Amino acid sequence: TFSPHAFMMAPMDAAVMPFPSELHTPPVTMMNRGEEPPRPPPEEGCLAGCLFLAGFIQTKLGKSRGKPASIILVSKNWTSKPSLLRIGYKLPLSTTKNRLILFCSMDLPLLEERLMYCSPQRANKATLEDLRNKSQLNNVIALQIQTQLHRIFTHPQYDYMSTKIHAALWRTQGLAFDGYYETREDRERLIACIQEEKRQSNNEEIYTLLETILRNLEESIQQNEQHWKNTNYSGDLLRMHQDVDAVNIFATQFRGRLLFLGSARKTARSAEYDATRWISQTLVEGLVHEDGETEQVLTGAGPGTMEAGNEGAMLGRLNLLKKFGGLDAKSLGSETQRIIDTIRSAFVSVGLRIELPFEAGWNPYLQTNLTIKTFPARKLGMQMAASGRSISDDRETIIHHGKRPAIFTTTPGF
Repeated sequence: TFSPHAFMMAPMDAAVMPFPSELHTPPVTMMNRGEEPPRPPPEEGCLAGCLFLAGFIQTKLGKSRGKPASIILVSKNWTSKPSLLRIGYKLPLSTTKNRLILFCSMDLPLLEERLMYCSPQRANKATLEDLRNKSQLNNVIALQIQTQLHRIFTHPQYDYMSTKIHAALWRTQGLAFDGYYETREDRERLIACIQEEKRQSNNEEIYTLLETILRNLEESIQQNEQHWKNTNYSGDLLRMHQDVDAVNIFATQFRGRLLFLGSARKTARSAEYDATRWISQTLVEGLVHEDGETEQVLTGAGPGTMEAGNEGAMLGRLNLLKKFGGLDAKSLGSETQRIIDTIRSAFVSVGLRIELPFEAGWNPYLQTNLTIKTFPARKLGMQMAASGRSISDDRETIIHHGKRPAIFTTTPGF
């Protein structure tokens, strides 16, 4: 179907830039047992929320039936000041276990943390296997679901919906990140729940938008299912064709891309990780347009330098919102508000993940993700991103988007 010469990349002008030496912060000093940890000032994070959470758990667990234990609240955010990294707050707790470890980000306020960590949790293997047996696996449909749900997650009235709706939407998003989608019965139950809450809510706009999105998705899902039934493909051949179609749509839809390539084995405190995060953040912040549009960072969605690229992109987006006042409650001018809405709703951190049985899931800094089964289809998607080309739906025309930078992170530099 594809011409092997269509995606031949011309020799590119390569430049090597060494890592800035000041980016690699010194290693964190670990505390001895019983040593009182330094406490950051209240404005540095959500310490009060952590203490409240600890007290809540104490109340729920009730009286002691075993050894006294402690709650250790450990910061998972490695992007703030070195003095605030990996600080444990030990609180007395009565429980049957020796200790309970809660990982939370005390370096970011709650709103900023939600803007940073936007990846959903993965569904368990039993759920995925059940959906696979029901033929609810299609990356083309999954990408449509992610794109439409992103409109809800970034909507100003998203917080007005109930936690039940939030949980259902994030479950749907988590399945879509893996290439799956829910059955028709599950989708109808969600629409019925939305209609019920809409009648009891004073904020009908967000519920009306969500219901419209889900009904449009229902129509699109049925058309896609019928299309793939008519092809008579099955098994791995069907998955391969779906993946190739998905990466074509992906490359056409996300045109402003910076492709980051590097090792998945680099740790979060390595020079490569820090430098990749820094250059990703710098490019997303520095290449913002007057209307708020900026670049998108594309990685392999995994750990290591891939995670660093996505983290830097989300940090750049967060800093742009701060600069324009997007995190403040005060009213802003109409032009500034349009820029903030553009930044908030934009895709800046996307992933193209490979499905491997021995690899972990995606990193926590992704707004959308495609999980591809075969390496050739994934490599095709990466090459499309760097060469700025994709193929039209009729597979007859090559669409040119303009070449994009491909940034390789190696030990000497970029």
